[in-house]
Amino acid sequence: MAFLHHFIYQNTILFTSLLYFKNQNMYASILCPVKWISHEAARISSFSCVEGGGEDGLPRSHSHDDLYHSPGRDGHAPSPQQSRSRHQNQDEMRRTENTLKIWIMEAKEIPSKKKYFCHLIVDLQPSHRTCSKPMTNMCFWGEYFELDLSPEITSIVIELKREGDKKSNKKIGSVEIDLKPSSPGRATQEEQWYPVKVEKQDKTTPALRIRHRFQSLDILPLSQYGSLLQYLKENATPLCQLLEPVLPVKAKEDIATILINILQAENCAIAFLVDLVYTDIKTNAENEHLLFRGNSVATKAIEAYMKLVGEQYLHDTLKDPILALITSAEDLEVDPLKITNVQFLKEHHNSLREKVTAVWEKILQSSRNFPVELREVFHKLREQLSRQEKCELTDNLISSCVFLRFFCPAVLSPYLFNMATAYPDDRASRNLTLVAKTLQTLANFTLFQGKEKFMEFLNEFISKEQERCRAFLRAISVSISGATKDSCIVVLYSLVFSLIIRGFI
Repeated sequence: MAFLHHFIYQNTILFTSLLYFKNQNMYASILCPVKWISHEAARISSFSCVEGGGEDGLPRSHSHDDLYHSPGRDGHAPSPQQSRSRHQNQDEMRRTENTLKIWIMEAKEIPSKKKYFCHLIVDLQPSHRTCSKPMTNMCFWGEYFELDLSPEITSIVIELKREGDKKSNKKIGSVEIDLKPSSPGRATQEEQWYPVKVEKQDKTTPALRIRHRFQSLDILPLSQYGSLLQYLKENATPLCQLLEPVLPVKAKEDIATILINILQAENCAIAFLVDLVYTDIKTNAENEHLLFRGNSVATKAIEAYMKLVGEQYLHDTLKDPILALITSAEDLEVDPLKITNVQFLKEHHNSLREKVTAVWEKILQSSRNFPVELREVFHKLREQLSRQEKCELTDNLISSCVFLRFFCPAVLSPYLFNMATAYPDDRASRNLTLVAKTLQTLANFTLFQGKEKFMEFLNEFISKEQERCRAFLRAISVSISGATKDSCIVVLYSLVFSLIIRGFI
C-alpha cells in the first residue's frame, strides 16, 4: 500500500493509470503520457524512413514496429535530418498528434480471376498501397499501416483498384472513413465491412473489411515529462509487477514495448530486462517447466527488445532462406492425410529435411553476429541463475527467448518481421509452418511423437543437432562488452565459437 501511495502522490501524471483498477476498459489511460516518451525515444534512437514500394513509388505495408512517420505529398518520407530538425523545434511546444493504425483485411463481392489492390488516400493524395492479390475464394491482404496525421485531416479514403493490362489500373470504387477524435488517452478501434461506393451500381456491391484505430494525443512540452521519465527509470520493474495481474495481453505488449523504447534511449534497457526477467522467473518458480512460455510483461518486453536491436541480424540470418521458401513452388507436405500423392512422400521427407537443414545452418553460423545488447542480457541472466544454482534453466530460458519468440515466429510469419511484403500463399505458409515446427522442437530439446507422428522421420536429425543447439545458446550468451568489432578479442571469440558450432570443441 505504501508503494501505491508513493505512486499516486509523487507521480500525479500517472494517476489516471489507476483508473484501470476500476474499469479495465480504461487501461489505455496509462499509455497517454508514456506513449509520447516512447515515441520520442524510438525516434531519437533511429529515424526510420519509409521504404519505397513498386513503380508508383508508394510505400508498402509495414509491421507494427516499423512505421512512425507518414510520407509527404510526394509519397516519400522526410530525410532523417529533416525529421530531426522538425522534431527538435516541436519538442518544447504543446501540440496535438493524431495517429491512425489501419489494417486492410479483405474484399468480397468482386469478380474473380483478377488481381486487386488498395490505395490509401490522405489529404487527396495517394499515401500508401497494398500489394496485389487475386480474387479466388477470397481476396485477402491483411496489411497494416501506421500514419501520423495532421489535425486538419478528419477522414481517410481507401480506393479499391483492379490491375489491368499494360499497367493500366481500373478504379472499382472507394470507402471513406471518418476519423473521430478520441478522448485523451483513449483509442477507438473499429472493424467492419464497408460498402464500396462505385460509380456504376451492379447487382452486387463490393465491400472491404477494414480495422482501424485512431488516437489523438495532447502532447505537453518534452521538459514537462522529466519527473515521469525519472520515475520510470527508477521504478519500471515494480510498476510492471503492480500492473501484471490486471492487464490483458495486448496491454502487456503495449506497456512492455513503451518501456523498452524509453529505457533503451536512456541506456537502461539491459538492466531493466535482466531485473524484470529474473523477477518473472522467481514469481513462477513452481512452474519451471513452463519457463517463459506465457504472456507476461517480461516475455513481451524481451520480444520488444529483440525486435528493437535484432531486426537487422534477423534479416541477415533468415531473410534469404525464408524468401526462397516463399517463392519456391516445391511442396514440402509430409502429412499422409494432406499430401495429394502418397507415392511422393519419401521425396517430400528429403526436401523438408534439406530445407530445415539450410535454415538451421544459417542460424548456427550467425552466432558471431548476434547483437551485443542481447548477448549482454543473456550473459547476465546466465550469471544470476548460476549464482542461484539454476544453471539447468539457463539453456531453456535463452532457447525460449530466441527460438520461441524470435526465430520461429519470423519463419512462421515473415511478414510481421518485415521480411516479406505480403502474406505467403497457402502452400508457402504450410512449408514455413513445417520448418518452424521442426526448429521449435529442436530448440525445446524434445522429439516429435503422438499427434505429430508424421514428423517422426526428423527425430534423428533433431537428436543429432541438440548438442550443437546448446553450443549455440552458450555462444550467444557470452559477453563481449568493451571489445570493438576490429579487436583481436572479437576475432578470437568468433574463431572459438565457430569451432564449437562445427563440433571441434
